[in-house]
Amino acid sequence: MKNKAAIILIFLTMIIGYGCEETLKEEIVTEATEETTEETAAESNLASINVSINMNAQSNQANFNALGTVDEIATITVDAWDASDDTAISSTTLDNIDGIWTGTLGQLPYDLSLNFNAKGLNADDEVIYSGTLTQTLVEGADNDVSIALSSIDDGVQPDNPVIVSVSIPQKVLIDSDPQLISFNINYTADVSYTINVTSGKIAAAFDDVPVSSLSGVHNPASNLDLFFTAPSSPGAVELTITIKDLISSDTVGASYFLDVVSFDPDTWTDSGVIVIFGPAITDLAFSRSATALKLTLSTNPESGLVYDWQGTGDFASLNTSGNPIFITDFNDAQTGEIRVTVTDENNLTAFMTRTILAGDYPYTVNEYILDMPGIYIFDDTTQLLWQDNTNKISRKWADANTYCQSLNLVNYLVWRLPTKNELVNMYARKGDFSNFYPEKYWTADEDPVHKNKRFTVSFKDGTVKSEDKNKKKLVRCVKD
Repeated sequence: MKNKAAIILIFLTMIIGYGCEETLKEEIVTEATEETTEETAAESNLASINVSINMNAQSNQANFNALGTVDEIATITVDAWDASDDTAISSTTLDNIDGIWTGTLGQLPYDLSLNFNAKGLNADDEVIYSGTLTQTLVEGADNDVSIALSSIDDGVQPDNPVIVSVSIPQKVLIDSDPQLISFNINYTADVSYTINVTSGKIAAAFDDVPVSSLSGVHNPASNLDLFFTAPSSPGAVELTITIKDLISSDTVGASYFLDVVSFDPDTWTDSGVIVIFGPAITDLAFSRSATALKLTLSTNPESGLVYDWQGTGDFASLNTSGNPIFITDFNDAQTGEIRVTVTDENNLTAFMTRTILAGDYPYTVNEYILDMPGIYIFDDTTQLLWQDNTNKISRKWADANTYCQSLNLVNYLVWRLPTKNELVNMYARKGDFSNFYPEKYWTADEDPVHKNKRFTVSFKDGTVKSEDKNKKKLVRCVKD
């Protein structure tokens, strides 16, 4: 589920005072600094910070997969830590007065790297928003700190409406009455919609004034109907429908074509209304490694489609086809839109657009993307991650061992040479993998009789053989 606001700015304004106790009270207004003149002089290298969060300045953009919305924040806390040894220095719980959250962090040292952590909690004390910042306070300077507080991802993919089919006239006469077009939409709640035509006009009811673009809210319990008025000249008319749920999920849509013709009594036949089951996008799933994002599209039908992926913002260079696809060099700060269009053999199209905001797709170190062709392949049977050999890697055994130990694939470390049994098992199931060469691969296993030899497994015939360590054999690394 997505929330209604993505980013809240936390402004921590450093107000630093010197001199007598009265001056400190006027400039800082905090109990932590109500010290005597002597104490203040002794602690002149410490600062106090007024913390203010203006909820009215929040962004109106939507985040995906948020645990809760801004309105559900019951408490906001801000902590300061010594970044060098992770020692807590100061903490405060903010007060909420008419949407403005305020508090004070005191006794913060200058010239020391500090971690500031902000958390927004709901009524059940669950963290639903968080933000961090590392900064060093400079004595004698204006120290202003701003922390972006973003929603926490619950790992649940958005649920989207699906355009199942459309009932549409096969041919429309240029002088005919408005023609009924009816969309079958599958969803569990109301959707917003926009429908456009490249020529001609559309209306929500038979007697309404027709327009080029129609928008509204629809309950999918019944079909979405509209009436098409043909243009004054024949030709193909493209009709595009875009829908999304009312909590700003993915935008989904489809395009259809109407054939507008002139009346010719010798050739005209009323072909009637047809039901078109064009391609439908049913889901767009994202999975994440440390620096790669995998996009997997689910469609109906599942095959026979042409895929076109485009992006904006940080994804502006995205221009690819296929399913799934991978975005490498992905990081938490990237934002933008990703749009995929699928086209079937009848040239009917469906599309989906997803907006990605910073931090939408966190990852877990031990959570692998199941398959990243050319880089690595995850074996669900053995729970091993295998290097995908797009290039032949030939090494002596010691060099092969070192190569695997120092391997870094998309920020995955701690690789090793496979055991003899692991390679034998892999050969027996090599249809599940890819990019093999019919040659011998090194294993980690030592020949117990000949200490200067290690076992190899041939991917030509599966045989196991003891080989001298100084010979060059192929290498394919594995990770637990």
